[in-house]
Amino acid sequence: MFIAHVDLFNNLLFACLLHMWYAFGRMKPSAQKHTLAVLRVLIGKSQKEMAELVKRSARTIQAIELAQLKLSDELGRQIARATGVNLQWLMAGDIGKPIIDSRGKPYTSKAFDQKQAWINRKLGDYPDDLRWTELSITVFLQVYCGVAISALKTGKFTLFNYKMSKVWDTLAEDFGTGAGVGFTFDMPFPSKDVLDLMPLAVGMVKEVFKTARKEIKSKKA
Repeated sequence: MFIAHVDLFNNLLFACLLHMWYAFGRMKPSAQKHTLAVLRVLIGKSQKEMAELVKRSARTIQAIELAQLKLSDELGRQIARATGVNLQWLMAGDIGKPIIDSRGKPYTSKAFDQKQAWINRKLGDYPDDLRWTELSITVFLQVYCGVAISALKTGKFTLFNYKMSKVWDTLAEDFGTGAGVGFTFDMPFPSKDVLDLMPLAVGMVKEVFKTARKEIKSKKA
């Protein structure tokens, strides 16, 4: 009778150990079959944390790493912006090549920490923040105007306007009022009868620069 109880205990213990081995064995580190997995493991993120970083589901990250889902250009760019990893390296999917940063230099977890610190920092922490902000606004306007002119010349401005409206919706949700990006200007918005909108456009640009100078200076105070 005693021996039977011992055998039963041993069988139960073996079953428990087998279950633990199976459960935890399935949680072993990623096989890193995709560059996204290589990046994620290097920066010490779980699939859930990586998903939260780029506002996707953990299932999406898992599917990409298992080659069940192709990494889209949009998500690739978002990951590169959030981590500082080289976009071409990420999209190539060649795990045999060493991971590099946006400048082509070896990528480390420190590079990720620095990128996140830069993204999440408050404007005004550095002396050159105002200059950097004004340059960023200028470059954005240059790109926007350049693409708009190209779209006008090729007869695709309607499509350009449609795609930009999708971008505005996303930006409004992230940074605006939710219903749309809210602007406050010294001048009233013109009625539909006003033909020349150039003064309004110039006024908007001036307002952006004025706001940048006001907000960054107030952070320093």
